Amino acid sequence: MSPLKPVIIIGGPTASGKTKLALDISKRIPSSIINADSIQVYRELEIISSRPTLKQVSLAPHRLFGALSAHERCSAGRWLDMARIAITEAWANDHLPIMTGGTGLYLKVLIEGIAQIPDIPPRIVKKYEEHLKRIGGKNFKEELAKSDPHSAIRLLASDSQRLVRAASVLAATGRTMDSWQSEKSRELIANTRFYTILLFPPRQDLYLSINNRVDRMIAQGALDEARNFAELGVDRRLPAAKAIGLVEFIQYIENKIDLASATQLTKQKTRNLAKRQMTWFKNSIDKNILVSDYYSEPLVNSIVQRIQKFVLTDL
Repeated sequence: MSPLKPVIIIGGPTASGKTKLALDISKRIPSSIINADSIQVYRELEIISSRPTLKQVSLAPHRLFGALSAHERCSAGRWLDMARIAITEAWANDHLPIMTGGTGLYLKVLIEGIAQIPDIPPRIVKKYEEHLKRIGGKNFKEELAKSDPHSAIRLLASDSQRLVRAASVLAATGRTMDSWQSEKSRELIANTRFYTILLFPPRQDLYLSINNRVDRMIAQGALDEARNFAELGVDRRLPAAKAIGLVEFIQYIENKIDLASATQLTKQKTRNLAKRQMTWFKNSIDKNILVSDYYSEPLVNSIVQRIQKFVLTDL
């Protein structure tokens, strides 16, 4: 057996079957399933983020699902610190760590490490948040392009969180994000090797799965969850407050749109997210297995055989 400890990654767009595959693997190989989704990390968004159900959680150890309050911000660096602990615990219990999620940035820093950017003073972040709110994302991006053109080209005008992050880092440190990210020193853990499975179902099947998921969320109580969230007073600039579905359902609760519109907007935005995720995974992460059919249990035996070979192979 290789001295390098194994970690399995299951990536792909939302609603592609990642949770089901992880559970099917865990039935055959003792495993711990570790969340790599930036919204499923928030405990107040169980239904809207489509976290694993209580029944699913009872079938295998699950880590980092609902781990943080919506009042907190989960950066890639913070997630990486939590993931390091969860992976180490899985190994200590003779479990195979299975990272599952659609947040590509989390998986990228897991594999490649992350730059040690200093903590940015809150007053600087707040200054740029307020400035962006005053002038809008398009003008903010144009201003950023004068001092950090690489970040400005890469980021969308609607991506307020990352625009503010880029401007704040430059203001506080005098260095751009690209400059910091070229010095990736915050690695996961020594003696680790990764095996990556990507789920890329046909687009028509994926979109149908997304639409069905949104309908199921509503039937399971997503509106009540959104109503409860709205009463928490969470700063709407925080990541949890921007979750797809939550924003639209709160608009319905506040009588700004009707339920049919909230439902259709949630489906459309989730489909758009899935499209971006597929593009990112296609271009940004190496894969060992690509599942291009919609995942179903008959596929698991061949996947498990390849995982077992990976775990047992000497490098």
